Amino acid sequence: MYHQIADDIIKQISQKKYTEKLPSEAQLIEHYQVSRNTIRKAIDEVCQQGLLRRVKGSGYFINKITMNDAPVVNLSLGAGRAMREVDGHLASTVLTIDSVKADQFRADHLHVEVGATLIHVVRVRRLNGAPYCLENSYYVAQFVPEITEEDANNSIFKAINQRYGITVNNAENYLSVSNVKQHVDALPEIDLGQSYLTLTQVNYYANNVAFNFSTTQFFNQDMTFYFHSSQTFGGESK
Repeated sequence: MYHQIADDIIKQISQKKYTEKLPSEAQLIEHYQVSRNTIRKAIDEVCQQGLLRRVKGSGYFINKITMNDAPVVNLSLGAGRAMREVDGHLASTVLTIDSVKADQFRADHLHVEVGATLIHVVRVRRLNGAPYCLENSYYVAQFVPEITEEDANNSIFKAINQRYGITVNNAENYLSVSNVKQHVDALPEIDLGQSYLTLTQVNYYANNVAFNFSTTQFFNQDMTFYFHSSQTFGGESK
């Protein structure tokens, strides 16, 4: 239950309903009709995603995630949601939805057998009409047997949560620089061989079961990536 409440709080923040501070715990308990423990778990989840900071005795305040005028991708939200939260009009074009067999590379990352069936989705995204990113995603068909074009045009993760009950529990993110290796008709502006920042991600749901592997190449040279960390190393907060 607290996951759904956390998602709703994030939605309210992204839609600017909460711009400075969250309502009090008592107000949230009344609004969602749940226990104090559930509300605190939900707030903790939102804090872990870098959207809130706690001020002792004053409550929870909204973090302003900005970097000059550059679009900011908050990877603490997960790549898919982070891209949807970027300011501006984000449009997707679905290039491919098909079934493929896992090669050794993807099998290793998804912890499946070589030859396991994967659902492959390729999407181009444009931000305010300009090339934003090219996304190649693979879903383990054992857990996600179908993805429709409607799903891909909207939110795949939302669709598979509603259809199969899968929610991202944690993710591995790798940032690198790589070349565009093949021509994409939907991206005539992008030159073959040019290097772009690339995000490789493995998403896990309950019991650390991997269900999604994706690579996303970003074409906006002014983009900023944001990570939130609350870990403590050697007694010092980093």
